[in-house]
Amino acid sequence: DYDAFSNRLYIVEGNLFKDVGAAGIGVRVGSNTNASPGTPVASMPEPLYLVNNTFVYNPEAVSGGGNTVALNNVFMENDIALRSVDTDSVLQNNLLFNNTIDSTESNAATGTISGDPLLDSNFEIQAGSPAIGAGVASYSHTYTNHTYTNMDDSDVTDVVIDVGSAPDLGWGGIGDSGSSCNDGLDNDGDGFCDTASSTCTDGSTPGDPGCANVSDQDEQSSLLRCDDGADDDSDGRIDFDPVTLASPGDENTGPAGQGDPGCASPTWPREDPQCQDGEHNDGDGKMDYDAGLSANSVADPAGPDAACVGKPWRDNEKKRRCGLGFELALLLAPVGWLTARWRRG
Repeated sequence: DYDAFSNRLYIVEGNLFKDVGAAGIGVRVGSNTNASPGTPVASMPEPLYLVNNTFVYNPEAVSGGGNTVALNNVFMENDIALRSVDTDSVLQNNLLFNNTIDSTESNAATGTISGDPLLDSNFEIQAGSPAIGAGVASYSHTYTNHTYTNMDDSDVTDVVIDVGSAPDLGWGGIGDSGSSCNDGLDNDGDGFCDTASSTCTDGSTPGDPGCANVSDQDEQSSLLRCDDGADDDSDGRIDFDPVTLASPGDENTGPAGQGDPGCASPTWPREDPQCQDGEHNDGDGKMDYDAGLSANSVADPAGPDAACVGKPWRDNEKKRRCGLGFELALLLAPVGWLTARWRRG
């Protein structure tokens, strides 16, 4: 912190400060850059906004700062979590767990969350953590802007955070609170939950293809035709459903579940493969795996296509043919040689 007011704004958001050997964030006096624990700190008047960070295993997590706003952070197993964060500083909805000292010479904190945050190997919160949905969704901070000499001071209001609904705490939780990709549940019914490193609490399998990360707002993706939440082929059925895959029905019985029988998995490229598109694709007079019942709501009297029966996800109504071209030529060659030899004999 230099002598003159610098008219600057500092924002630190969505970071992991782990075992840094000194202060994760240290505001020092003047040009002193010594971040060692216990070094004198400054009540810096410039605003410092700390939002959705995680501090673990540090001698000091945050020290100094007179206009610091700390929201939605996780402080775990630090020697000192907060030291001399004072004056106009605001400490709200942070999780403090197992620090030797949570706070010293700092402003009073509000909305503090306690309990094990249940961090995984990446120090991101897991299902069941008290940090899920515990953050501040909207907060504005007003402070006095100490402008340059011979100019009047003025009040400034900054929007520190405004995400609509309560977010999770920590560096992996900047998204929506209890986001569908971080709640341990299969929210879209495709048999998968959250990310590959998640723990599913409902018996589903970790790693929903629709989840980009734990902060993703939902388990579906507009890039996946069988996991986008839309009826892409207008047959009244949407996306992959393991129940539908197991019981797709036939020309007499409609599919089970809510899914599209044309989807063999959430990453299947289309909802309307040739064996479930309601069309005659190979000119044999037959249609689809179910004679078009699931696509057209009525079965074609000619019946289902033999190549598609039991395989609604197949994108070819023609049966595969055994390759007898090259192999047959190899077989006939010695036969022809033997025939010619017999004639000569």
